[in-house]
Amino acid sequence: MAYIRLNWGWIEEKVETDPILYTIDLASITGMGYVPEDVDTEQVVSGSGPWFIDAKPPTGLDLVTDGLVFEWAGVVHSAASGVVFRGWDASTGAGTNVGSASSGGQIQMSSLPAGASNSVVFRNIAQDRTGGLNIFGGVFRTAVAPLKAGSFQLQAGSEIANANGGGVLSGDFGGDVDFQRGIVFWYVTNASDPAAVPVAADDVTYNAVFLQYIPLDQTLLGLNTVRLPLDGKVPIFRAGGQVVVHNTLTTALPNPLTLGTAYDLGRERIAAVWVRTAAGVRVPGTKYVADFNAGEITFPVGTDLTGLDQPFTVHHRIEDELLVMRADISGRIDLVSGLTHNYPAGTSFVSSKLRKGDLFARPVHHGERVSWQGSWDATFDNTNEPTASLNWIDHPIQVTNRGAIRERWALVLMSTTTVRAFGENVGQVLFDVSITGTGFVDAVNTQHPGSYYWRIPKEAFGSGWAAGNVILFETFPAGGTAWVTRTTLQGPAAEASDVATIAFRSDVDAP
Repeated sequence: MAYIRLNWGWIEEKVETDPILYTIDLASITGMGYVPEDVDTEQVVSGSGPWFIDAKPPTGLDLVTDGLVFEWAGVVHSAASGVVFRGWDASTGAGTNVGSASSGGQIQMSSLPAGASNSVVFRNIAQDRTGGLNIFGGVFRTAVAPLKAGSFQLQAGSEIANANGGGVLSGDFGGDVDFQRGIVFWYVTNASDPAAVPVAADDVTYNAVFLQYIPLDQTLLGLNTVRLPLDGKVPIFRAGGQVVVHNTLTTALPNPLTLGTAYDLGRERIAAVWVRTAAGVRVPGTKYVADFNAGEITFPVGTDLTGLDQPFTVHHRIEDELLVMRADISGRIDLVSGLTHNYPAGTSFVSSKLRKGDLFARPVHHGERVSWQGSWDATFDNTNEPTASLNWIDHPIQVTNRGAIRERWALVLMSTTTVRAFGENVGQVLFDVSITGTGFVDAVNTQHPGSYYWRIPKEAFGSGWAAGNVILFETFPAGGTAWVTRTTLQGPAAEASDVATIAFRSDVDAP
Protein backbone atom coordinates (compact mmCIF):
# COMPACT_ATOMS: atom_id res chain seq x y z
CA MET A 1 0.00 0.00 0.00
CA ALA A 2 0.91 3.63 -0.38
CA TYR A 3 -0.14 6.23 2.16
CA ILE A 4 -0.68 9.96 1.54
CA ARG A 5 -0.28 12.13 4.61
CA LEU A 6 -2.06 15.47 4.72
CA ASN A 7 -1.50 18.07 7.42
CA TRP A 8 -4.89 17.33 9.03
CA GLY A 9 -4.70 13.53 9.26
CA TRP A 10 -4.13 10.21 7.56
CA ILE A 11 -5.91 8.93 4.52
CA GLU A 12 -5.43 5.35 3.42
CA GLU A 13 -5.55 4.64 -0.27
CA LYS A 14 -5.92 1.03 -1.28
CA VAL A 15 -4.16 0.77 -4.57
CA GLU A 16 -5.38 -2.73 -5.34
CA THR A 17 -9.06 -2.03 -4.60
CA ASP A 18 -11.56 0.51 -5.80
CA PRO A 19 -10.36 4.03 -5.00
CA ILE A 20 -12.15 6.14 -2.41
CA LEU A 21 -12.85 9.74 -3.63
CA TYR A 22 -12.32 12.68 -1.30
CA THR A 23 -12.92 16.38 -1.91
CA ILE A 24 -9.86 18.33 -0.83
CA ASP A 25 -9.86 22.08 -0.15
CA LEU A 26 -6.57 23.12 -1.75
CA ALA A 27 -6.53 26.46 0.07
CA SER A 28 -6.17 24.63 3.43
CA ILE A 29 -3.12 22.62 2.37
CA THR A 30 0.18 24.08 3.56
CA GLY A 31 2.30 20.97 3.16
CA MET A 32 2.26 17.45 1.72
CA GLY A 33 4.20 14.24 2.10
CA TYR A 34 4.10 10.54 1.38
CA VAL A 35 5.47 7.18 2.73
CA PRO A 36 6.64 4.70 0.07
CA GLU A 37 5.39 1.11 0.46
CA ASP A 38 8.84 -0.39 0.97
CA VAL A 39 10.33 2.37 3.11
CA ASP A 40 8.98 3.37 6.52
CA THR A 41 10.19 6.98 6.16
CA GLU A 42 7.98 9.97 5.43
CA GLN A 43 8.93 12.01 2.36
CA VAL A 44 7.84 15.66 2.74
CA VAL A 45 6.95 17.94 -0.19
CA SER A 46 6.37 21.68 0.28
CA GLY A 47 2.91 22.88 -0.54
CA SER A 48 3.45 26.64 -0.22
CA GLY A 49 3.62 27.27 -3.97
CA PRO A 50 4.17 28.39 -6.56
CA TRP A 51 1.31 26.55 -8.24
CA PHE A 52 1.26 25.75 -11.96
CA ILE A 53 -1.45 25.31 -14.58
CA ASP A 54 -0.37 23.50 -17.73
CA ALA A 55 -1.84 25.07 -20.89
CA LYS A 56 0.87 23.92 -23.24
CA PRO A 57 -0.22 24.34 -26.89
CA PRO A 58 0.47 21.77 -29.64
CA THR A 59 3.97 21.57 -31.13
CA GLY A 60 4.80 24.56 -33.34
CA LEU A 61 2.34 26.89 -31.62
CA ASP A 62 2.73 29.47 -28.87
CA LEU A 63 0.24 30.48 -26.18
CA VAL A 64 -1.11 33.99 -26.73
CA THR A 65 -0.46 35.66 -23.37
CA ASP A 66 -2.51 38.77 -24.18
CA GLY A 67 -6.25 38.24 -23.65
CA LEU A 68 -6.01 34.92 -21.76
CA VAL A 69 -9.04 34.55 -19.40
CA PHE A 70 -9.98 31.68 -17.05
CA GLU A 71 -11.95 31.06 -13.86
CA TRP A 72 -10.58 29.37 -10.79
CA ALA A 73 -12.79 28.82 -7.75
CA GLY A 74 -15.34 31.15 -9.38
CA VAL A 75 -12.79 33.99 -9.52
CA VAL A 76 -11.93 35.50 -12.92
CA HIS A 77 -8.23 35.53 -13.83
CA SER A 78 -6.82 37.33 -16.88
CA ALA A 79 -3.40 37.80 -18.49
CA ALA A 80 -1.93 40.83 -20.26
CA SER A 81 1.59 40.84 -21.73
CA GLY A 82 2.39 37.68 -19.75
CA VAL A 83 1.22 38.98 -16.33
CA VAL A 84 -1.69 37.13 -14.61
CA PHE A 85 -4.19 39.22 -12.62
CA ARG A 86 -6.90 38.02 -10.22
CA GLY A 87 -10.26 39.75 -10.10
CA TRP A 88 -11.07 43.14 -11.56
CA ASP A 89 -11.59 46.50 -9.86
CA ALA A 90 -14.33 48.48 -11.61
CA SER A 91 -12.97 51.78 -10.25
CA THR A 92 -9.36 51.31 -11.39
CA GLY A 93 -9.72 48.80 -14.21
CA ALA A 94 -6.95 46.65 -12.71
CA GLY A 95 -6.62 43.37 -10.81
CA THR A 96 -4.14 41.84 -8.35
CA ASN A 97 -0.87 40.51 -9.80
CA VAL A 98 -0.78 36.83 -8.83
CA GLY A 99 1.39 35.17 -11.47
CA SER A 100 2.67 34.98 -15.01
CA ALA A 101 1.97 33.17 -18.29
CA SER A 102 4.60 32.18 -20.84
CA SER A 103 4.28 31.53 -24.56
CA GLY A 104 5.30 27.92 -23.79
CA GLY A 105 1.92 27.40 -22.06
CA GLN A 106 2.93 27.36 -18.38
CA ILE A 107 0.80 29.52 -16.08
CA GLN A 108 2.51 30.13 -12.74
CA MET A 109 0.49 31.26 -9.67
CA SER A 110 2.04 32.71 -6.54
CA SER A 111 -1.16 32.29 -4.48
CA LEU A 112 -4.49 30.45 -4.61
CA PRO A 113 -8.01 31.83 -4.39
CA ALA A 114 -9.88 31.09 -1.15
CA GLY A 115 -11.69 27.75 -1.21
CA ALA A 116 -10.02 26.80 -4.45
CA SER A 117 -10.61 23.38 -5.94
CA ASN A 118 -8.34 21.74 -8.42
CA SER A 119 -10.41 22.73 -11.47
CA VAL A 120 -9.96 25.52 -13.98
CA VAL A 121 -12.46 26.74 -16.58
CA PHE A 122 -10.90 28.60 -19.53
CA ARG A 123 -13.04 31.37 -21.01
CA ASN A 124 -10.60 32.67 -23.59
CA ILE A 125 -7.43 30.94 -24.78
CA ALA A 126 -5.62 30.97 -28.12
CA GLN A 127 -2.44 29.81 -29.77
CA ASP A 128 -0.63 31.12 -32.85
CA ARG A 129 2.62 30.77 -34.78
CA THR A 130 3.87 34.38 -34.50
CA GLY A 131 6.62 33.58 -32.07
CA GLY A 132 7.79 30.39 -33.66
CA LEU A 133 10.26 31.85 -36.26
CA ASN A 134 13.87 32.43 -35.20
CA ILE A 135 16.19 34.14 -37.69
CA PHE A 136 19.85 35.14 -38.05
CA GLY A 137 19.31 38.19 -40.30
CA GLY A 138 17.30 39.70 -43.11
CA VAL A 139 16.62 42.63 -45.44
CA PHE A 140 13.73 45.07 -45.14
CA ARG A 141 12.68 48.57 -46.21
CA THR A 142 11.68 51.21 -43.67
CA ALA A 143 8.20 52.70 -43.77
CA VAL A 144 9.47 56.08 -45.01
CA ALA A 145 12.64 57.32 -46.70
CA PRO A 146 15.02 59.08 -46.73
CA LEU A 147 16.40 58.64 -43.21
CA LYS A 148 18.60 61.03 -41.29
CA ALA A 149 22.18 59.75 -41.45
CA GLY A 150 23.42 58.23 -38.18
CA SER A 151 19.94 58.05 -36.62
CA PHE A 152 19.09 54.36 -37.19
CA GLN A 153 18.90 51.79 -34.36
CA LEU A 154 18.00 48.08 -34.66
CA GLN A 155 16.76 46.14 -31.62
CA ALA A 156 15.59 42.62 -30.80
CA GLY A 157 14.89 42.16 -27.10
CA SER A 158 18.01 43.22 -25.23
CA GLU A 159 20.23 43.12 -28.34
CA ILE A 160 20.91 46.50 -29.96
CA ALA A 161 22.92 47.85 -32.89
CA ASN A 162 23.39 51.44 -34.12
CA ALA A 163 24.31 52.75 -37.59
CA ASN A 164 27.04 55.36 -37.97
CA GLY A 165 26.95 58.24 -40.46
CA GLY A 166 28.10 55.93 -43.22
CA GLY A 167 25.27 53.46 -42.59
CA VAL A 168 27.39 50.68 -41.04
CA LEU A 169 25.64 48.76 -38.23
CA SER A 170 27.70 47.82 -35.17
CA GLY A 171 26.86 46.20 -31.86
CA ASP A 172 24.89 42.97 -31.47
CA PHE A 173 24.06 43.11 -35.19
CA GLY A 174 26.09 43.88 -38.29
CA GLY A 175 24.99 45.12 -41.69
CA ASP A 176 24.35 48.29 -43.68
CA VAL A 177 21.66 50.95 -43.90
CA ASP A 178 20.90 52.87 -47.11
CA PHE A 179 19.67 56.14 -45.60
CA GLN A 180 18.55 57.57 -48.93
CA ARG A 181 16.31 54.64 -49.91
CA GLY A 182 15.52 53.25 -46.45
CA ILE A 183 16.85 49.74 -47.16
CA VAL A 184 18.36 47.78 -44.23
CA PHE A 185 20.50 44.65 -44.51
CA TRP A 186 21.28 43.12 -41.10
CA TYR A 187 22.55 39.92 -39.50
CA VAL A 188 23.32 38.53 -36.05
CA THR A 189 26.98 39.20 -35.29
CA ASN A 190 29.06 36.07 -35.97
CA ALA A 191 25.98 34.40 -37.49
CA SER A 192 28.26 31.83 -39.15
CA ASP A 193 29.41 30.63 -35.71
CA PRO A 194 27.50 27.46 -34.72
CA ALA A 195 27.20 28.88 -31.22
CA ALA A 196 25.46 32.05 -32.48
CA VAL A 197 21.95 32.55 -31.07
CA PRO A 198 19.14 33.62 -33.44
CA VAL A 199 16.49 36.19 -32.55
CA ALA A 200 12.72 35.92 -32.73
CA ALA A 201 11.41 37.51 -35.92
CA ASP A 202 8.58 39.31 -34.13
CA ASP A 203 11.05 40.86 -31.65
CA VAL A 204 12.95 42.80 -34.35
CA THR A 205 12.15 46.53 -34.28
CA TYR A 206 13.92 49.70 -35.42
CA ASN A 207 14.11 53.38 -34.52
CA ALA A 208 14.93 56.03 -37.10
CA VAL A 209 14.48 59.71 -37.88
CA PHE A 210 12.71 60.31 -41.17
CA LEU A 211 13.39 63.43 -43.24
CA GLN A 212 10.50 65.40 -44.67
CA TYR A 213 11.16 68.29 -47.00
CA ILE A 214 9.05 71.43 -47.08
CA PRO A 215 8.46 72.77 -50.61
CA LEU A 216 10.79 75.66 -51.40
CA ASP A 217 9.26 79.12 -51.77
CA GLN A 218 10.40 80.48 -55.13
CA THR A 219 9.50 84.01 -53.99
CA LEU A 220 12.06 83.79 -51.19
CA LEU A 221 14.65 82.05 -53.38
CA GLY A 222 14.26 84.42 -56.27
CA LEU A 223 14.22 81.65 -58.89
CA ASN A 224 11.84 79.11 -60.40
CA THR A 225 11.90 75.92 -58.32
CA VAL A 226 10.30 73.66 -60.96
CA ARG A 227 13.62 72.08 -61.92
CA LEU A 228 14.95 71.79 -58.36
CA PRO A 229 14.71 68.50 -56.41
CA LEU A 230 12.21 68.43 -53.53
CA ASP A 231 15.02 68.60 -50.96
CA GLY A 232 16.64 71.55 -52.75
CA LYS A 233 19.92 69.68 -53.25
CA VAL A 234 21.43 70.18 -56.68
CA PRO A 235 24.00 67.59 -57.91
CA ILE A 236 27.43 69.16 -58.25
CA PHE A 237 29.17 66.10 -59.72
CA ARG A 238 28.01 64.77 -63.07
CA ALA A 239 29.39 62.83 -66.03
CA GLY A 240 31.32 65.15 -68.35
CA GLY A 241 31.92 67.70 -65.61
CA GLN A 242 35.24 68.58 -64.03
CA VAL A 243 36.48 68.17 -60.48
CA VAL A 244 39.55 69.25 -58.55
CA VAL A 245 41.11 66.65 -56.24
CA HIS A 246 43.26 68.47 -53.70
CA ASN A 247 45.09 68.19 -50.41
CA THR A 248 46.39 70.99 -48.21
CA LEU A 249 49.02 70.46 -45.51
CA THR A 250 51.06 72.78 -43.30
CA THR A 251 54.78 73.01 -42.59
CA ALA A 252 56.19 74.93 -39.61
CA LEU A 253 59.28 77.03 -40.33
CA PRO A 254 62.11 77.49 -37.79
CA ASN A 255 61.89 80.35 -35.33
CA PRO A 256 63.57 82.53 -36.34
CA LEU A 257 63.87 81.53 -39.99
CA THR A 258 67.06 82.14 -41.96
CA LEU A 259 66.77 84.56 -44.88
CA GLY A 260 68.03 83.15 -48.14
CA THR A 261 67.50 79.51 -47.08
CA ALA A 262 65.28 77.28 -49.22
CA TYR A 263 62.95 75.29 -46.97
CA ASP A 264 61.68 71.96 -48.32
CA LEU A 265 57.92 71.47 -47.95
CA GLY A 266 58.11 67.69 -48.39
CA ARG A 267 56.39 67.32 -51.75
CA GLU A 268 56.75 68.42 -55.36
CA ARG A 269 54.58 70.04 -58.04
CA ILE A 270 52.71 72.20 -55.55
CA ALA A 271 49.74 74.16 -56.87
CA ALA A 272 49.51 76.93 -54.26
CA VAL A 273 51.47 78.26 -51.30
CA TRP A 274 50.61 80.85 -48.65
CA VAL A 275 52.17 81.72 -45.30
CA ARG A 276 50.64 82.79 -41.99
CA THR A 277 52.19 84.26 -38.87
CA ALA A 278 51.96 82.78 -35.37
CA ALA A 279 48.81 84.87 -34.88
CA GLY A 280 47.25 83.54 -38.09
CA VAL A 281 47.79 86.72 -40.13
CA ARG A 282 48.57 86.11 -43.78
CA VAL A 283 52.12 87.11 -44.79
CA PRO A 284 52.25 89.23 -47.99
CA GLY A 285 53.32 87.20 -51.02
CA THR A 286 56.04 89.77 -51.77
CA LYS A 287 57.97 88.56 -48.70
CA TYR A 288 58.81 85.10 -50.09
CA VAL A 289 59.50 83.15 -53.26
CA ALA A 290 58.03 79.67 -53.88
CA ASP A 291 59.50 77.06 -56.21
CA PHE A 292 56.33 75.11 -57.00
CA ASN A 293 57.98 72.28 -58.95
CA ALA A 294 60.65 71.60 -56.34
CA GLY A 295 58.30 72.24 -53.40
CA GLU A 296 60.50 74.84 -51.69
CA ILE A 297 59.96 78.27 -50.18
CA THR A 298 62.58 80.97 -49.63
CA PHE A 299 62.52 84.32 -47.84
CA PRO A 300 65.15 86.32 -49.83
CA VAL A 301 68.05 88.04 -48.10
CA GLY A 302 67.06 91.59 -47.19
CA THR A 303 63.37 90.78 -46.64
CA ASP A 304 61.88 92.98 -43.90
CA LEU A 305 59.88 90.80 -41.48
CA THR A 306 59.30 93.54 -38.92
CA GLY A 307 55.90 93.28 -37.25
CA LEU A 308 55.35 89.69 -38.40
CA ASP A 309 55.21 87.24 -35.48
CA GLN A 310 57.23 84.07 -35.94
CA PRO A 311 57.18 81.10 -36.22
CA PHE A 312 55.60 81.11 -39.67
CA THR A 313 53.40 78.29 -40.94
CA VAL A 314 53.43 77.44 -44.64
CA HIS A 315 50.17 76.15 -46.16
CA HIS A 316 50.75 74.25 -49.40
CA ARG A 317 48.29 72.49 -51.71
CA ILE A 318 48.67 69.74 -54.31
CA GLU A 319 45.88 69.09 -56.80
CA ASP A 320 44.70 67.35 -59.96
CA GLU A 321 42.03 68.75 -62.27
CA LEU A 322 40.20 65.87 -63.93
CA LEU A 323 37.18 64.99 -66.05
CA VAL A 324 34.37 62.93 -64.48
CA MET A 325 33.40 59.78 -66.34
CA ARG A 326 30.65 58.65 -63.94
CA ALA A 327 29.07 59.96 -60.73
CA ASP A 328 26.97 57.44 -58.78
CA ILE A 329 24.32 58.10 -56.13
CA SER A 330 26.42 56.02 -53.71
CA GLY A 331 29.05 58.77 -53.70
CA ARG A 332 31.49 57.00 -56.00
CA ILE A 333 33.12 59.14 -58.70
CA ASP A 334 34.96 57.55 -61.63
CA LEU A 335 37.54 59.77 -63.34
CA VAL A 336 38.70 59.66 -66.94
CA SER A 337 42.40 59.67 -66.04
CA GLY A 338 44.50 58.74 -63.01
CA LEU A 339 45.79 60.94 -60.21
CA THR A 340 49.34 62.27 -60.43
CA HIS A 341 49.84 62.71 -56.67
CA ASN A 342 49.52 60.49 -53.63
CA TYR A 343 46.66 61.97 -51.61
CA PRO A 344 46.56 61.27 -47.84
CA ALA A 345 43.26 59.81 -46.63
CA GLY A 346 41.23 61.95 -44.26
CA THR A 347 42.69 65.32 -45.34
CA SER A 348 42.04 65.19 -49.09
CA PHE A 349 38.91 66.52 -50.79
CA VAL A 350 37.10 66.62 -54.12
CA SER A 351 35.66 69.95 -55.26
CA SER A 352 33.32 70.54 -58.16
CA LYS A 353 34.21 72.96 -60.93
CA LEU A 354 31.75 75.25 -62.70
CA ARG A 355 33.13 75.92 -66.17
CA LYS A 356 32.52 79.42 -67.57
CA GLY A 357 34.23 79.13 -70.95
CA ASP A 358 36.38 81.93 -72.42
CA LEU A 359 36.08 85.12 -70.39
CA PHE A 360 37.41 88.61 -70.95
CA ALA A 361 36.85 92.12 -69.61
CA ARG A 362 34.72 94.46 -71.73
CA PRO A 363 32.92 97.84 -71.72
CA VAL A 364 29.24 97.93 -72.74
CA HIS A 365 26.11 100.12 -72.86
CA HIS A 366 27.45 103.63 -73.41
CA GLY A 367 25.54 106.87 -73.89
CA GLU A 368 25.63 110.65 -73.28
CA ARG A 369 23.25 112.96 -71.38
CA VAL A 370 22.83 116.71 -71.29
CA SER A 371 22.84 116.50 -67.48
CA TRP A 372 22.58 113.97 -64.69
CA GLN A 373 19.13 112.35 -64.75
CA GLY A 374 19.44 110.36 -61.52
CA SER A 375 19.99 107.03 -63.30
CA TRP A 376 23.15 104.98 -63.96
CA ASP A 377 21.44 103.19 -66.85
CA ALA A 378 23.30 104.13 -70.05
CA THR A 379 20.38 102.93 -72.21
CA PHE A 380 17.79 105.10 -70.44
CA ASP A 381 16.35 108.33 -72.00
CA ASN A 382 18.51 108.50 -75.11
CA THR A 383 16.50 111.52 -76.35
CA ASN A 384 18.24 113.78 -73.84
CA GLU A 385 21.59 113.86 -75.66
CA PRO A 386 24.14 116.71 -75.79
CA THR A 387 25.63 118.15 -78.97
CA ALA A 388 29.02 116.52 -78.37
CA SER A 389 29.55 112.74 -78.20
CA LEU A 390 32.36 110.37 -77.35
CA ASN A 391 34.04 108.72 -80.37
CA TRP A 392 33.53 105.13 -79.27
CA ILE A 393 34.39 103.70 -82.70
CA ASP A 394 37.83 105.14 -83.44
CA HIS A 395 38.94 105.50 -79.84
CA PRO A 396 37.21 102.80 -77.77
CA ILE A 397 37.37 102.48 -73.99
CA GLN A 398 40.17 100.12 -72.99
CA VAL A 399 39.96 97.59 -70.14
CA THR A 400 42.17 94.75 -68.90
CA ASN A 401 41.35 91.40 -67.36
CA ARG A 402 43.33 92.34 -64.26
CA GLY A 403 41.82 95.73 -63.52
CA ALA A 404 38.24 95.74 -64.80
CA ILE A 405 35.33 95.26 -62.39
CA ARG A 406 31.56 94.94 -62.64
CA GLU A 407 30.52 98.60 -62.36
CA ARG A 408 28.42 101.38 -63.89
CA TRP A 409 30.32 104.62 -64.49
CA ALA A 410 29.45 108.30 -64.91
CA LEU A 411 31.88 110.89 -66.32
CA VAL A 412 30.68 114.41 -65.46
CA LEU A 413 32.07 117.35 -67.45
CA MET A 414 33.08 120.05 -64.95
CA SER A 415 34.00 122.37 -67.80
CA THR A 416 34.56 122.10 -71.52
CA THR A 417 38.02 120.61 -70.86
CA THR A 418 37.92 118.75 -67.52
CA VAL A 419 36.04 115.72 -66.24
CA ARG A 420 35.33 113.88 -63.01
CA ALA A 421 34.58 110.11 -62.87
CA PHE A 422 32.31 108.24 -60.45
CA GLY A 423 31.48 104.56 -59.97
CA GLU A 424 28.07 103.46 -58.72
CA ASN A 425 29.75 101.34 -56.02
CA VAL A 426 33.37 102.54 -55.77
CA GLY A 427 32.57 106.26 -55.72
CA GLN A 428 34.75 108.98 -57.20
CA VAL A 429 37.91 107.79 -58.97
CA LEU A 430 38.91 110.92 -60.98
CA PHE A 431 38.94 114.58 -60.00
CA ASP A 432 39.05 117.36 -62.65
CA VAL A 433 41.22 115.55 -65.18
CA SER A 434 41.98 117.30 -68.48
CA ILE A 435 40.45 115.77 -71.63
CA THR A 436 42.44 117.82 -74.14
CA GLY A 437 45.64 116.95 -76.00
CA THR A 438 46.96 113.39 -76.34
CA GLY A 439 47.31 110.47 -73.92
CA PHE A 440 44.70 108.78 -71.76
CA VAL A 441 42.22 109.47 -69.05
CA ASP A 442 43.03 106.60 -66.64
CA ALA A 443 40.92 105.38 -63.71
CA VAL A 444 43.51 103.54 -61.58
CA ASN A 445 42.47 100.39 -59.74
CA THR A 446 44.15 100.85 -56.36
CA GLN A 447 43.40 97.22 -55.39
CA HIS A 448 45.70 95.99 -58.17
CA PRO A 449 48.79 98.21 -58.44
CA GLY A 450 49.80 98.89 -62.02
CA SER A 451 46.30 98.24 -63.40
CA TYR A 452 43.27 100.43 -64.09
CA TYR A 453 39.49 100.12 -64.09
CA TRP A 454 39.45 101.57 -67.57
CA ARG A 455 41.25 104.09 -69.77
CA ILE A 456 39.91 106.43 -72.48
CA PRO A 457 42.10 108.03 -75.19
CA LYS A 458 41.79 111.84 -74.94
CA GLU A 459 41.19 111.95 -78.70
CA ALA A 460 37.83 110.24 -78.09
CA PHE A 461 36.37 113.30 -76.38
CA GLY A 462 36.64 115.73 -79.33
CA SER A 463 34.99 119.10 -78.70
CA GLY A 464 31.63 120.73 -78.10
CA TRP A 465 31.12 119.67 -74.52
CA ALA A 466 29.34 121.84 -71.95
CA ALA A 467 29.68 121.85 -68.20
CA GLY A 468 27.26 119.33 -66.65
CA ASN A 469 27.21 116.94 -69.59
CA VAL A 470 27.37 113.28 -68.51
CA ILE A 471 28.91 110.20 -70.19
CA LEU A 472 27.58 106.82 -69.00
CA PHE A 473 28.97 103.31 -69.60
CA GLU A 474 29.43 99.94 -67.91
CA THR A 475 32.36 97.55 -67.51
CA PHE A 476 32.42 93.80 -66.95
CA PRO A 477 35.38 91.85 -65.52
CA ALA A 478 36.97 88.67 -66.88
CA GLY A 479 34.67 86.55 -64.75
CA GLY A 480 31.27 84.95 -64.69
CA THR A 481 28.29 85.00 -62.40
CA ALA A 482 27.44 82.12 -60.05
CA TRP A 483 24.41 81.87 -57.79
CA VAL A 484 25.38 80.48 -54.38
CA THR A 485 22.98 79.65 -51.56
CA ARG A 486 23.80 78.37 -48.11
CA THR A 487 21.11 76.29 -46.44
CA THR A 488 21.05 75.70 -42.68
CA LEU A 489 18.68 73.01 -41.41
CA GLN A 490 16.71 73.54 -38.20
CA GLY A 491 18.00 71.92 -35.02
CA PRO A 492 21.03 72.16 -32.72
CA ALA A 493 24.40 73.02 -34.22
CA ALA A 494 26.34 69.95 -35.33
CA GLU A 495 29.65 71.73 -35.98
CA ALA A 496 31.41 74.56 -34.19
CA SER A 497 32.22 76.20 -37.54
CA ASP A 498 31.28 75.56 -41.15
CA VAL A 499 33.41 77.13 -43.87
CA ALA A 500 33.17 77.01 -47.64
CA THR A 501 35.82 78.38 -50.01
CA ILE A 502 35.02 79.56 -53.54
CA ALA A 503 38.02 80.04 -55.81
CA PHE A 504 38.17 81.64 -59.26
CA ARG A 505 40.59 79.66 -61.41
CA SER A 506 42.10 80.64 -64.73
CA ASP A 507 44.00 78.43 -67.17
CA VAL A 508 45.70 81.30 -68.98
CA ASP A 509 47.96 84.00 -67.55
CA ALA A 510 46.66 87.13 -69.24
CA PRO A 511 46.95 90.75 -68.05
